[in-house]
Amino acid sequence: MAPIGVRATTGPPCGGSNDTGARDSSNALRLSTSGAVLAAAAAEDVEKEKAAHIEAMERKEAELVAEVAALTSRLAALARKENMPPPRGSATAPAIEPAPPVVLEAPATARLPAPPVHDKALSGGRAKLLRSILTPYLNKHAPDEANNVDAMILRVVGREADLTEEELFEDLEVAYGVRVDLDPHEP
Repeated sequence: MAPIGVRATTGPPCGGSNDTGARDSSNALRLSTSGAVLAAAAAEDVEKEKAAHIEAMERKEAELVAEVAALTSRLAALARKENMPPPRGSATAPAIEPAPPVVLEAPATARLPAPPVHDKALSGGRAKLLRSILTPYLNKHAPDEANNVDAMILRVVGREADLTEEELFEDLEVAYGVRVDLDPHEP
């Protein structure tokens, strides 16, 4: 037991050296070195696993190629036995030539409908009135122009209108020789 007034210490006497700091740093060095060794070993293990996986995949690919070749030759043998054409891709298979393109010609009188025109002006009251006048007229006197009703209406009511209703009617009367009936629904 220490006398009264004197404190017991666990460290070295005053002015002496302390080994504790040196021991701690060497332990830390040993731990960091062992951590690096463990990390290197883990990386090596990963590389070994990767190489083993690649090797297994290459073996499997070689097996599949051999299996396909065997099946192709069996099919060719069966085809010869059954007097059938050999399978595609085999060495004895005839080359498959593409069929010539089929060209369908429409009759000269056939006409495709005009693509639909999406314009706000076509849904207005004036456009609907013009459509109700022009559709029966064109169906009767110029059926080949009946698909162009919306384009004609847009020339009168569209943003880039370049005709008045009267000018359109005059043009149609001159072209077809028949007066446009402004009330086609009247008996």
